[in-house]
Amino acid sequence: MSRIVSFINMKGGVGKTTSSVTLAETCAAEFGWRVLLLDLDAQASASYALCGSDRYEDAVRRERTLAAYFDRIADGRRPEPLSEYRTPAVAGEGADPMIDVICAEPSLRYAERALIEHYHTLRVRRGAVSKSGPEGQTRRILRESLDRVRKSYDLIVIDCPPGISIFAEAGVSCSDLIVMPTIPDYLSTLGLKELNRRFLRQLRRDGNLLGRTAILPTKVRANDKTHNRFLTELDTLVRDGVIEASFLTTMIAQDASIARALEPEHLGLAFQKKYAKARADLVEFAREVRSLLEETTNVEGERRRSDAA
Repeated sequence: MSRIVSFINMKGGVGKTTSSVTLAETCAAEFGWRVLLLDLDAQASASYALCGSDRYEDAVRRERTLAAYFDRIADGRRPEPLSEYRTPAVAGEGADPMIDVICAEPSLRYAERALIEHYHTLRVRRGAVSKSGPEGQTRRILRESLDRVRKSYDLIVIDCPPGISIFAEAGVSCSDLIVMPTIPDYLSTLGLKELNRRFLRQLRRDGNLLGRTAILPTKVRANDKTHNRFLTELDTLVRDGVIEASFLTTMIAQDASIARALEPEHLGLAFQKKYAKARADLVEFAREVRSLLEETTNVEGERRRSDAA
């Protein structure tokens, strides 16, 4: 059974989508894992980066995107299984595509709104469908949908939308590990504090956040005094419990090769060639994620054995 890792932050531009894509590609290339990337961000950047414009536009045309999937539910129809909405990522010539993507598209924003209206309408017509309303129903739908495809993958990566929404809530609620990429600067740190205070803490209090949370410093400049100061501040915030998360030892340095790697001309390029000097950081990050997921699996196994005894 695959494990699920989601990426989220209140603030855009911190490397959330880039981290989602690079983790998927690193685990596929270095570990030989089968990976599913679920794109919950209506900007669809991860979908474009992995599938390219031709495959992406084909998925939109055939209505095989996450927006189409949720639209059917909002219309009161039963959609095809989530597995029918997968688009293979572009792989090198002759290579087995190790990554599948369930693409987003801009209309995902409207699908979210339609889903909220659908469940509010049901509540009016039939009484309370769920004590947790549209949020609870969306969590249930996504969890059940992913459960049906988990056996086909070693890892599922969720690129959540920036900010707070019912899709972001559903994504992190399904996850075994929630990674919060952040640039070590004032605004990114502020966004991280708000994400923890207004969103993650409430989800955990309500019993809807069971996964571990971790901070991933991104776009780090080693000799930058501001970055070093805010790395120290983030560490203090974690130690003092202001931000309830662990601090990953891996840091992703600012590297132009990572930004360039998501451009169309690098689509399907071999991993080593695509990421060049950044490869070492990405592999170290993937290994740390793998270790955290293994710890989670071991803890769950011990708990089950204890309950059985």
